[in-house]
Amino acid sequence: MANPVDAYVGKRIALRRKWLGLSVAEAAAAIATDLATFERYEAGAERVSAVRLRALCEAFDVRPTFFFCDESTPDAHAQVLAQLQCVRLRRNLQ
Repeated sequence: MANPVDAYVGKRIALRRKWLGLSVAEAAAAIATDLATFERYEAGAERVSAVRLRALCEAFDVRPTFFFCDESTPDAHAQVLAQLQCVRLRRNLQ
């Protein structure tokens, strides 16, 4: 089972990638990693190193805190899922 923090960071990675309209392959290439590794990051199955976190921040134009914000609140995962739903709705409306 994934560590809860790794899972949360993975959800935030997926959220930002989708918000930017990037495919998994495009996002993986942007941080110079392979597709399978990037998918494990998003799934929370592999911990993101500091080097990769910095690359994600640069590629996604966010600060490191983006990947950890609201993690202390009990409903942090629900917030991420709600944000993902907003992304899906926005895409459907385009």
